Amino acid sequence: MQINIVDLSAAHDAHHGGKASRLSKALQLGLPVPAGMVITLKAIETLTVDELSRFCDWGELLRTLGGCVVARSSASAEDSEDASFAGQFLTVVNIQSVDQLLQAIIDVFQSQDSAGVKGYMAHRSMCDRVAMSILIQRMVDPRSAGVLFSRHPVTGEDCFYIESAWGLGESVVGGLVTPDAFRMNRELVLLERTLGDKQIAIRASAEGGVVEEHLDLCLRHKSSLTAEELINLGELALQCLSGFGRHGFDMEWAIDENGLWLLQIRPLTA
Repeated sequence: MQINIVDLSAAHDAHHGGKASRLSKALQLGLPVPAGMVITLKAIETLTVDELSRFCDWGELLRTLGGCVVARSSASAEDSEDASFAGQFLTVVNIQSVDQLLQAIIDVFQSQDSAGVKGYMAHRSMCDRVAMSILIQRMVDPRSAGVLFSRHPVTGEDCFYIESAWGLGESVVGGLVTPDAFRMNRELVLLERTLGDKQIAIRASAEGGVVEEHLDLCLRHKSSLTAEELINLGELALQCLSGFGRHGFDMEWAIDENGLWLLQIRPLTA
């Protein structure tokens, strides 16, 4: 059993996985990425919470990141130009205790053996088990969140295409709502706005995990982004284009009381 823990800002190497290494680069570029730690594990198929608890002061790690965190996969082949693995590995949000954190680390790591991941790999003729790291980040409890594509995901148009909804971005990426949709050119001029029917919002629960909140009619059809927030998103996308090259990407983002945060960035895949 081997375990290594590094600050997200130092997670440059390929074994830290595509998700963590891209966010590490984003931090170097001065982009607004929540603080995090990257945990690289090997040979933990039978590891228990009790065994994992001995490797470091997990309570201090939790306090360092603000006391409430999210655990995400950062696998070697994940978020690559050839395979995104989008939605295949487990993500655990709103972790508030050491026991929750340790179980989340094990659950995220072992999600690589799920039927969905194995089917995805077989479809893409990927035979080897992927190397897995776990990204632990400060939890952002957003007012609104979503995704931004550097090209239109359907037409391929050279524009910024944004989907947004209230609460956590899981409602958007999981297809739980019809999100608001915005099309913006590279000069950050809004070309099109279509408001969705956002019937629910996924919110952080006081006990950990999430709850589903049913929204009233006013919020369901109200824009989840202001004009200023759209400009801020466009400016962040331009910074990503400059820092990561002109290849297409999509990014997950969230807006809380402290402003705009970049949560993930990955190459566009077909």
